[in-house]
Amino acid sequence: MRDLHVVAAVIQFSNKILAAKRLPGGPSGLKWEFPGGKVEKGESPQDALQREIREELSLEISVQQDIGTFATVIGDVRIHLQCFRCVAQSEVVVLSAHSEVMWCSPADLRTLDWALPDVPVIDVI
Repeated sequence: MRDLHVVAAVIQFSNKILAAKRLPGGPSGLKWEFPGGKVEKGESPQDALQREIREELSLEISVQQDIGTFATVIGDVRIHLQCFRCVAQSEVVVLSAHSEVMWCSPADLRTLDWALPDVPVIDVI
């Protein structure tokens, strides 16, 4: 089994949390997620999150606190998703790696069809 370490941002703005819908393809295609991605060599998880969110959503965030790391097995990959609570400087998003985004109340998050690695995060937030 291969281990994959990724980071994700639980982004807040005006008491809402950002959910992003993945593009089609792969086991998590068209599922909702907390956006993020891989940490590049020499990068801290926080720096990776700021870079990924800027690249994927053209959104500036401030990384606040580590929520936790959650492990999920999909096929022959064990995904370790490290999540951080973040604050957005704006609610305006430009999509480049997702099909849509939604600013949700915490209660509304449970109504979405989440990618498996993101499901445990809902219980924590």
